[in-house]
Amino acid sequence: MSQQFDPYKALRQRINLRSVESFYKSTAPQDKIRDVILNFCSLRLNRCFYMKDLNRYVQMLLPNVAPDSPGRTLRSLKKKGILDYELMSRGNSIYKIKKVSRGTNL
Repeated sequence: MSQQFDPYKALRQRINLRSVESFYKSTAPQDKIRDVILNFCSLRLNRCFYMKDLNRYVQMLLPNVAPDSPGRTLRSLKKKGILDYELMSRGNSIYKIKKVSRGTNL
């Protein structure tokens, strides 16, 4: 029986989830999701990713987030000009991050 590859195993081992939870304890849910998505996008600047990768990353750090929230938040951040991405394949949900801004307009 082969084991399924887990691309986030090393990340989970490096991150102390309790410290992440305590850091976000007093933060509004939409702010938590926004911060996690901005971090994900910063790590993937000028690279492609699947929407399912973003969803897994958010679920790993914020397990109680609704499945559609990361996509909605990603689109909202683009609309506000905080980040820019290109939809490379609608059918395969492949995106490419072009710009991430962490200014005061968050």
